[in-house]
Amino acid sequence: MQEPKEEPVVRVLSADEILPNLYLVTPVISENVTLEFRYYESEDVSFSKTVVLDGSYASLGQYPHWCVGNISLCHGGIAVDLWVNFKNVSEDTPEIIVFSTGGHSLYSNGWYLWQKYGHEFEFGIALYGDSWSVNFLLVPGYWCHLFASWKAEEGLRVYVDDALFTNLQAQKRDYEGLEFDPFPYVALGIDVNGRPHTQDSRFLVRKLFIYNQTTPDTRPPTDVESNDANTMSIVAI
Repeated sequence: MQEPKEEPVVRVLSADEILPNLYLVTPVISENVTLEFRYYESEDVSFSKTVVLDGSYASLGQYPHWCVGNISLCHGGIAVDLWVNFKNVSEDTPEIIVFSTGGHSLYSNGWYLWQKYGHEFEFGIALYGDSWSVNFLLVPGYWCHLFASWKAEEGLRVYVDDALFTNLQAQKRDYEGLEFDPFPYVALGIDVNGRPHTQDSRFLVRKLFIYNQTTPDTRPPTDVESNDANTMSIVAI
């Protein structure tokens, strides 16, 4: 009689076990990347520009009368399509706002991507006293495709490559409303106080497309460019 085979033991590795080994093979990435920025209003390109980051910083302009710069005008929601590649930094490296239209600040509204503790990231939306956010880990040195869609009644959905993270219920925040908007522009690469981070390059961005509408079924475009560096997103936190 044949003895039954033992089932293999499968253990899921934690991020603390995965990340140190992956950092050992972080590839070298080129500094010569131009950012293509586009804003679509009702499916038509309303404006676009190309910029090269100054260190990590770029100001993409002020748009108080458009959804892209004033989230209170995003009645149909908003979608953000981004390709980004992060450098390898230690956990004690100062935090950086990768991009924002004001949502990172308690005095303003908008959407943002925040890098914390080296490899941790928070994508969030803030509108007056409400906020939605998701958190995830990324391995540095690989091109990552982020696609986020949000509408106040439907919540936030963020695709990190093929992994979906959701926050469908708003949380309350300590919003300190002012008579003026202290953060009226779309910017990349600022510190937590809103100052430009020009001293070094913490990341590369080659595409930032923003749309002024979304639906619950909104997904990343099917014709996205190939991820030539095999991005690896790790785990929600």
